[in-house]
Amino acid sequence: TNLLYYHLCLRLLGHPAFGISDEQVSKLRNKILSVFRQDLSKPFSAFDRGDYVNTDGNLLALDLDFFAPDSDEAKQLYALLKQHPLWQQAGGIPGRVSFPAYPDSWKPDYVKNVGLRDYHDVLYWSWLMALYAKVAYKMGDVDEGKKIFSALARVAKRDGWIYEVYRN
Repeated sequence: TNLLYYHLCLRLLGHPAFGISDEQVSKLRNKILSVFRQDLSKPFSAFDRGDYVNTDGNLLALDLDFFAPDSDEAKQLYALLKQHPLWQQAGGIPGRVSFPAYPDSWKPDYVKNVGLRDYHDVLYWSWLMALYAKVAYKMGDVDEGKKIFSALARVAKRDGWIYEVYRN
């Protein structure tokens, strides 16, 4: 959410009616880094501590050019993601939302009651699989992008449809 808000602020920066200044955008960027990327040897964390890593925030940082695509920061973040368990599970076909799995006490009853206890952490989301592939292509990792899209295409062909979530 913070990366989307930052991206929106950047887009509105050139429109005086919104009253967004370069200083505000710079402060927001620094706040995102200080809260969610306290340790540069790890991907962005999902919370204000580094023990949980989420997929969407990290991929959006690359997809929305939080770091310039050719920058050392973008290359480092991409390399960290490829080495992370989020990417390495399921035979290297990424798509999990978060790692590690959330404690059961964090999971809402409504997802437990419908049999989707692992919805927010362990299940593989099709749109995240596609975003992983898109980011791989953007980062120049064409073979990885093809591998992920091919896996998603095989699942679509098998099922005749793209579902929201899949189990490993």
